[in-house]
Amino acid sequence: MSHSPLSYVTSILEDLDLQDCNPSSTPMEEGLQLFMDMGAPAKDSRLYRGIVDSDWAGDRETR
Repeated sequence: MSHSPLSYVTSILEDLDLQDCNPSSTPMEEGLQLFMDMGAPAKDSRLYRGIVDSDWAGDRETR
């Protein structure tokens, strides 16, 4: 079974209930300094883990 990149990304977005989100070329301003105490803690760490673990077919070249 094989997936096109578009169908793979679409399935990830559906799994994470993010299919209605709008794309962005840069998610934050360039040069923004980040600090450990910025922002609220995640309400559900499974969302973050699901996004981080969704690599394309375990490709070692992109890790």
